[in-house]
Amino acid sequence: MEGNVMTTEKFEAVHRDAIPYLLRPVLSKGDVCLLHASHGLGKTAFVYSLCASVVAGKRLFQEKWWTIPPDGNRARKVLYLDFESSRDRIDNRRKTFVTPFLPSAPEERTLCQGNFIVKDLVGDTTNYSLEANHQKIMDMLEDAKEQGNPGQPVDLVVFDTYTRLVGNEDAIAWERLRPLMDKIRATGASALIVHHANSDGGRRAFMDNFAAIVRLSRSGGASTPLDEPITVEIQKLRNGNVSIDHEPFQIRFVEHKWTVHEPKRQDALEEFGLIVRSYQQDDYPRDAIAQMMGMSKTILHDKMKEYKAKYNLDA
Repeated sequence: MEGNVMTTEKFEAVHRDAIPYLLRPVLSKGDVCLLHASHGLGKTAFVYSLCASVVAGKRLFQEKWWTIPPDGNRARKVLYLDFESSRDRIDNRRKTFVTPFLPSAPEERTLCQGNFIVKDLVGDTTNYSLEANHQKIMDMLEDAKEQGNPGQPVDLVVFDTYTRLVGNEDAIAWERLRPLMDKIRATGASALIVHHANSDGGRRAFMDNFAAIVRLSRSGGASTPLDEPITVEIQKLRNGNVSIDHEPFQIRFVEHKWTVHEPKRQDALEEFGLIVRSYQQDDYPRDAIAQMMGMSKTILHDKMKEYKAKYNLDA
C-alpha cells in the first residue's frame, strides 16, 4: 500500500487465482505431463490407480495431499490408450489397481467404472506422431465422450507408452506430436504420457516440453514385487511452488492400496498444514487454497485450526 492506494503487484497477489488442478500437485487442466520409469517397475499399475483416483475424486494416498479438486457435481472421465497390455492384463489390472479405489455405492461405482475407458491398442503399429494420424486420436476422444456418462468429454488422456505412440522415437518425434497435444489441450483435457526412460530421465530437450514430470524408481531393481518400496520423485512442476511437493517419497502397494512407506509423518494433518501455510505465504486467498485442496472453506478453516492446535502454532 502507498498511502490509501493499493499497488498493482499487491492487487494481483490478493486476487491470485487457484491453479486449475485435475490432480494436485502434478496434473493441471490442459497440461501435458510425463511419468517415466524403468521397464517393469510397475508404472502402469501405478497409473491405473492414479486414473481411478481421478474418476472417483479420491486421494491416491491417504498420507499425501494428491487431491482431486471437485468440478461441481461432475464426475471426471479418463481415456487410457494402452499400447502394451492385452485385454486379459487390462482386466486384471482394473480388478487389482482400479476397483479398490472406487466408491462403494453401486450407482457411483458403476459411473466411475464407465468413466475409466481403457482402449486396447496392442498390435497397433500406427505412428501417431505423424500429422495424418492425429485425427485418429481425436476420434477416440470423441467416441469416449459417449461412453461412461454420455455426453461428458474426456478430462485426461493417458498414452502408455510414448515409444509405442510415436512408433520411432527419433529426435523430431515430439515436434511431430506437439500439434496433437495442442489439439487435446484445446478440448480442455490434460494428457499424461507414460515413458520407459533410462536413469538420467531422458534428453533434456524432450523433458522441457512437460508441465510436470514424475519419476518412479527402485534401488532393488524393476522386477521386485510392488510391496517393496518405489520412490516417487516430482522432478518438475511448472505450476505451484510448495517445497514439500518436491520432496521424494516411497510407496508400496499393500492390502489393495498404495501407502506411503517413507517419510513417516505423524499423520496427514501435518503435511496438510505445511502445504496450506506455503500457499498462504504465496498470497493465495482462502477460497483458492480450499479449491486446490479439494474442500470447502469451512473445512479448510477447521482443519487448519486443528493443525495449529496440535502442533502448538500461533494463529
